[in-house]
Amino acid sequence: MEDGDLNAQESCLERLQALASVDPELSKKRSKQPLNLLPQWIYERPYLSLDYFPSEILTAKQPSVLPLETLPLNAQESLIVQDILACLQGNDGAYIKALPLKDFRSVRNFAIDEKMHPSLMDTVKKILPLCSHYSTIVRFVEERSCFEYGLVIQALCEGIECFLRDYWVLLCQLERQYSMNQLGISRLLFLLQETGYLFTHVDRLVTNISTGGCTGGAALSLIHESLRSTASLDQVHDCMVFLMRSACAPFFEMLKKWIYRGVICDPYGEFFIAAAADAALSKEMRSGERLPSHIAAAQDYIDCAFFWDQNYTIVRTQLPAFLEARAEKILKTGKYLNVVQQCDNSIKFCDPEEINFSETDQNFMNQIDRAHAFASKSLLQLIIKQKDLKGILKSVKRYFLLDQADFIVHFMDAAASELRKPSSIISVQHLESLLELALRTSSADSDPYKDNLRVSAANCDLITQMLNVLQVADEGRPPETMQDLNPTGLEAFSLDYKVEWPVSLVINRLVLDRYQMLFRHLFYCRHVERHLSTSWAMRKAARRANTAAALKLNSAFILGQRMLTYIQHFQCYMTFEVIEPTWHQFFQYLDKVDNIDDLLDAHMRCLEVCLDDCLLTSTDLLAVVGKLNVVCVNFANFLNKMSASLLDDTCESMPMSSAASMMSASARGLGTRTTNQQHPSTLSRVSSTSSSSDLSIAASSTSDVRKKGCCL
Repeated sequence: MEDGDLNAQESCLERLQALASVDPELSKKRSKQPLNLLPQWIYERPYLSLDYFPSEILTAKQPSVLPLETLPLNAQESLIVQDILACLQGNDGAYIKALPLKDFRSVRNFAIDEKMHPSLMDTVKKILPLCSHYSTIVRFVEERSCFEYGLVIQALCEGIECFLRDYWVLLCQLERQYSMNQLGISRLLFLLQETGYLFTHVDRLVTNISTGGCTGGAALSLIHESLRSTASLDQVHDCMVFLMRSACAPFFEMLKKWIYRGVICDPYGEFFIAAAADAALSKEMRSGERLPSHIAAAQDYIDCAFFWDQNYTIVRTQLPAFLEARAEKILKTGKYLNVVQQCDNSIKFCDPEEINFSETDQNFMNQIDRAHAFASKSLLQLIIKQKDLKGILKSVKRYFLLDQADFIVHFMDAAASELRKPSSIISVQHLESLLELALRTSSADSDPYKDNLRVSAANCDLITQMLNVLQVADEGRPPETMQDLNPTGLEAFSLDYKVEWPVSLVINRLVLDRYQMLFRHLFYCRHVERHLSTSWAMRKAARRANTAAALKLNSAFILGQRMLTYIQHFQCYMTFEVIEPTWHQFFQYLDKVDNIDDLLDAHMRCLEVCLDDCLLTSTDLLAVVGKLNVVCVNFANFLNKMSASLLDDTCESMPMSSAASMMSASARGLGTRTTNQQHPSTLSRVSSTSSSSDLSIAASSTSDVRKKGCCL
């Protein structure tokens, strides 16, 4: 063999080995995840390739080639047909040879003997594009059959190999006709027309997949698009349907496990639903195991909301086009079953049905709908019936919305001295013990979920909290940083509720935040009412002091009574006009709801309506309510102070027995007054504001208000 042939052989072997290896991106992918790689000997045997192999590096002696110009036309045609049949199989002919590729994805070109008759050359040029398509297709099959490209691409390659086998059968039939001298070049062109159309579309498909680096659902979308574009070509369309069914088989297996078991089995990242990377952390949180302190602090915000909203998400790039209409339903179906599987191992899943792609029949869409209905029913039955969602919601309403709130009266009497302290030094454990005592001695003692109630101390007052919430909701602006006012225990006091999995999907942290806002609003209004009632007791004692000063206070006491009527009517409006009908409508919806997502939306909508109609979502109305409450508290303080002063002066001028009787009559009011004097809440600063912007500025004036000594 000459030196030129040796160099050609070495260069060709290097090229074939380079083509057989994967690209750098896939090499990086290999290093990140363990994959089953093809054995190395496959890459060391280039003769296994179905693509064109240069004849000059073959070790066997090449047959002699007759010059075409010395042969008649019919002899040339016979030799050219023989060459074309060889090229159709991926081999070089004597007069038609494949040219080396510039890169792995370039189009295969051919060199034609220039001495060929022009009529034959024209026909050959019409047939050679089929050979180019064949080269592209077999290169795609050989490269993409590796494990790195996933199950869908492997199934597609298997489908392509199936119709390639039919193609080789066709070549065998053509070879037989040629051996019987019944195949001319014109007849060969005619017989290959349908195959040419098919190879053209398959070539375009595999080129698009290779160029885009598509795998999984993305590849299925490209196949589906090719399927739709070939509707007018019967044979090509049937082939595309076959390829679609072949490629969908492993994808539908993943889909079946998801919608019938709630399990993701996706080793190559091809499915359009993915689990979050820190799903294990969420599972650890739900299991109740001990977590690091910095994680445990945010646990309430992460576990349930994260699991439901972020743990399973749709990967849009892997979503097949023909499943876009059912994507959300498929996601919810698996999520429902996943929750049920975690909480109830005894559940009997429905038998999975085989899912097969069909262009016209919507049977597999109906299967998805049936699976979704079963999953929704199973989860709702688990949460509503087995986990007693209705009972837990009634318990939450009792405490946060002050339904049957006799316990709060006992608690406010017992915890008055503790709530006077700044929030930084109050004892949450002491408040919890007082709350438990109030629960045990009230009608709440019959509540089976009373032990889930907790005491919470917020780091800001309700006005500041609502301002932050409204600022975040207003065009996505970040909340402004407000001065730390070290609120009192009364301002910071709130309740919290411990909810077990999976009920925490419905009563999650976002929902509890809204319950806490409503509770803090109702709790402060109850405090204002209690303070005004104290002034009424002082009035009864002052009326016994028959002096001119006592008579002058009558008009002030009448105004105090009107304030008491206002706060009572305002509480009545919030309770009976807003909360009760809205809650009743939501509670009736529980018997009609079809899936957990609709239940979550209805629950959140109920709370949003309550917040809005209780005047908590409007800064202007919130400022008005805040000013009225502060005026009521300050006026009650004034009445108590004046009444106490009047009683002291009267007692000094009265006989000892009468003075003792009057002091005994007023002791109840005075005793209550002293327990309710506290530092002013941030609500007091809204008395100098009238708009939402004033609320933000008011933080700086709170220290001035405190110096005035007006007490809550």
